Amino acid sequence: MANKKHEQAIMEIARLKDILPMDAAHNFHYVKYTGPDGVPVRLCHLTAFGLAMLDVGKHRSALLWKAGKLTCGRP
Repeated sequence: MANKKHEQAIMEIARLKDILPMDAAHNFHYVKYTGPDGVPVRLCHLTAFGLAMLDVGKHRSALLWKAGKLTCGRP
């Protein structure tokens, strides 16, 4: 079983995908992976944009502001 921090990161990525506009949500790609012991593991490939969005915080307005700054530089 994945550790608690990993599970929290996966939940945060799912939350970001719900909040961000569709053109920004493609920066988070879920990957199906089976570990060496045969147990499926939830993984996510992140672009640089996706990684930058993980440290923003919890407020929806801050997330949308940073997404706007990263995608087209608007305030």
